Amino acid sequence: MEWMKTMDDVITGLCVFSGGSFVVEGFLITSESIFSAHTQRLGRRQRYGWGGQLHIKEVDTGARGFPELFLSLSSKTIKFHGAIGMALRRFRYASEREREEDRLVDLLIAAESLFLQDEGKELSYRLRQRVALLLGTTFKDRLEISDDIKMAYDSRSKVVHGSGKGHKAPLSVIVPKLEGYLRASLQKAISLAKSKNGKPAKAWMEWDAMIYDK
Repeated sequence: MEWMKTMDDVITGLCVFSGGSFVVEGFLITSESIFSAHTQRLGRRQRYGWGGQLHIKEVDTGARGFPELFLSLSSKTIKFHGAIGMALRRFRYASEREREEDRLVDLLIAAESLFLQDEGKELSYRLRQRVALLLGTTFKDRLEISDDIKMAYDSRSKVVHGSGKGHKAPLSVIVPKLEGYLRASLQKAISLAKSKNGKPAKAWMEWDAMIYDK
């Protein structure tokens, strides 16, 4: 249904625009015969929903930048950009997770999709270098961002290999920082990816040029 796609885009946009808890609430009507019907109320964090009511919590809906971001997300330029599209989906999935470990894994998948289109070796190093270059305004900023991304990567490695110990900081500290970096990166990527002729750009950032320009 078209309205469900629109609602999905709205929730994705809200996740990228500002952190918070988003719930799609509605009613699902089922029937075993033409003479009886059962109505079930639905309301939880989820990707799939029935009904037309959107409840939004912990988000500044009065901010002026959201309509522009939503229109960008709905454009063909973004919808058909593989790297940004994948990053948006995993970022959205992370917002639906209850466990910090699951959020961490989804957020780093989103980050790799967004920043490592060229694949290759030294993924952790190139990821933290690129996030720092994109978001940092001073050497101190870039160094802090790089260290935070490395710490998140190290924690992800421990999580996926079954270890819940040895994190350099609590996941309750690591995950929100990573989410903030990725939200800011997605906002910049969406803006940069929009080409003048409206066609999807092959890459939203020329990383080598950016590195040498620094």
